Amino acid sequence: MTDTELFTLIRLTLIENLSVWPFDASLGPITVQQKQQPVKQGIPTAATVYLEKLFHNPHGSSRVYYDVSPEPNMIEENEGQVYTATFQVSAFVIQKPENPALPTASELADAARVGLQRHTTIRKFAAEGVGLLRVSMVGNPYFSDDRDRQEATPSFDLVVTYVRTAPPATIDRIIRVDSLIVQVP
Repeated sequence: MTDTELFTLIRLTLIENLSVWPFDASLGPITVQQKQQPVKQGIPTAATVYLEKLFHNPHGSSRVYYDVSPEPNMIEENEGQVYTATFQVSAFVIQKPENPALPTASELADAARVGLQRHTTIRKFAAEGVGLLRVSMVGNPYFSDDRDRQEATPSFDLVVTYVRTAPPATIDRIIRVDSLIVQVP
C-alpha cells in the first residue's frame, strides 16, 4: 500500500462519515484535505478537517512468498513489510458567537474520531488491507488568528497498520532437490 492509497482511503472515509452528522446547515460543506497544502494567505473560512502523516514505522522482517512467473523455469519472489503509520487529524471551524448552533472545531474533530472508530469503517479498512490500531483522544489547543481572535485547533492521532510490498523479483525456479542420508559413525 502506498501513501497516496492510504491518504485516499482515510480522506474518503472521513468525507463519508462526516456527511451523515446533523451539523447546522449554515456550516456549509466540510472540506477534508491534506495539511500543509499551498493556500491563500490568511485562515480558511470553510469548516475543514486536515489530514497529515506524521511518520511510519516498519515492524519485524519482510515476509517472503513466491508466485508462478510467466517466464519458463522462473518464479517471482515477493516481499511485504508490515508498517504502522501515524496520521494526525485536525479540525478548524471559525466560531461565530451570533450563531451558537454551529459546531465547535472540537465537536467536528470528535465527529471525525467517532466516524473512524465505527465498525463499518473498520470493515472497510480491513477489506483494503489496512488495520485500525488506535485512535487517540482529541486535544484542543488554541492559537491567535489573523484578527487576534482565539481559535481552536483540535486534533487526534490515528494509527493504522498495512503491508508495503516491494516490486517482485524474478528468480530461477528450483527444478530438483536431491537429498542424501549418510550415517555418521
